[in-house]
Amino acid sequence: MASYCSMVFYVCRHGITRANQEKRYLGWTDVSITDEARRQMEGKALPEARWYVSDFTRCIQTAEVLLNRPFCITEALREYCFGEWEMKTYDTLKTNPRYRKWIDDPERIQPPGGEAMEAFQHRLLSFWREVEGTAPAVGIVAHGGSIRELLFLLGFTASRWEASVPHGGLLRLDLQQSEEGWTCTSLSAAPLLEHSKQHRTAIRKRL
Repeated sequence: MASYCSMVFYVCRHGITRANQEKRYLGWTDVSITDEARRQMEGKALPEARWYVSDFTRCIQTAEVLLNRPFCITEALREYCFGEWEMKTYDTLKTNPRYRKWIDDPERIQPPGGEAMEAFQHRLLSFWREVEGTAPAVGIVAHGGSIRELLFLLGFTASRWEASVPHGGLLRLDLQQSEEGWTCTSLSAAPLLEHSKQHRTAIRKRL
């Protein structure tokens, strides 16, 4: 497999869902994007790249609207699993002692029935090791949490809250590889492209 010393890394967040609008903790609950989100993305396209997409419906639907080229579906890009806190809101959890501890120390505390932060980070880093330097441009369609955590783990952002990607939005990172690893030389919001009105069929395959 070819190895590139520089690459463009695109990150796209899935279109908004009703659960997002209601500010619920949405992790492994599989829901669809809203009709309005689909309409807003119609006529738009993602840049040319080798694309990888979370296996949850909201990401696959986003990719099917924005891509007219093959993409790979992978479980590795799933959102963090909130366990028993899935689909709950801050207001319903704010008096829960364990929830308060998790907010303060997510590295050591995990939601009941949820995912350990170490496991979440491991699958994201394992994904990166599979795709880094394999193409001049690589892109992902994923979730707010998995995007922020991956960029933070790779040292491309100073904190896991720094990279804010709106639903249906896109970031472009320009990366250079050295002996120390990958360095981000530029990180910026990127516009979605216009696409022709020809019939488009996105080919899906599992990673």
